[in-house]
Amino acid sequence: MDRRDATDFIGEDVAVTIDRPLGSKHPRGDLIYPVNYGFIPGTLAGDGEPIDAYVLGVATPRQQFDGTCIAVLVRAEEDDPKLVAVPRGVQVSDAAILAATHFQEQFFETTVVRQPRAQGTPLRHESAAVAAEIQHVMHAAYSIEAELLGVDDFPPLRRSAAEIAVSESRFIGVHVAVGAARRLVAVAEVEQSCDEPSVTNLAALVVLPEYFRQGFATQLIHRVVRDAASDVTVSTGVANQPALRLYAKLAFHEEQRWATECGISMVTLRRGANRGGDHGRVQHGSS
Repeated sequence: MDRRDATDFIGEDVAVTIDRPLGSKHPRGDLIYPVNYGFIPGTLAGDGEPIDAYVLGVATPRQQFDGTCIAVLVRAEEDDPKLVAVPRGVQVSDAAILAATHFQEQFFETTVVRQPRAQGTPLRHESAAVAAEIQHVMHAAYSIEAELLGVDDFPPLRRSAAEIAVSESRFIGVHVAVGAARRLVAVAEVEQSCDEPSVTNLAALVVLPEYFRQGFATQLIHRVVRDAASDVTVSTGVANQPALRLYAKLAFHEEQRWATECGISMVTLRRGANRGGDHGRVQHGSS
């Protein structure tokens, strides 16, 4: 089963099995499909089903389509990306893609992604330069979270690059290409729970604000869950509704509520079969 990130298909030839041809009716409603819609056999999306694909630039119903993936539609609300496939050599603008897929995507906050995303990779946080990059992302994300929580003194904002450099945690990051350079845009900090050594604690999950809602937080969570030996835990502010919605969609369940020393109301979540017991408390930046 191909578990690659959906954006890895951008620029590649794809074979789409079309189970909802142009002009057909949705099996559970009155929706008539204005484009051919199907899936990529042998792949697996975040919802446990094959990766779906819209086929554009084809005016007749099809059962099978071979073409090129030119983009991926990423939904902020769920881990269910949609490939956009077209006949080889055809180009379609972002506006035209959104217009053609509006019949379904109107119910979501959807972004057209044109470049493959690098998978989360380990960061050498012991390096002063890398630690400074991590601290920059954390400060930008935690500034947004502090506003969401309505607090002026937010402890994660006081964390320095020097402290990050000597941390015993592991750090995983996502970079994007900006011209000839690579920019760190998202970071996950991972540690093992002191109370439950087999449990992985997501100590921090932060994304640069200008890269919010592009699936980077979801990508990092999937990487952490994939690498974890057992349950994964995370904590965030009770008032951080965007983070709570994201975690709920990714099968995290509330375990306990508590308050920091400075009075911030927090909630601890767990993903995994065993949802009992106490564990380390973690901080979450805006996703």
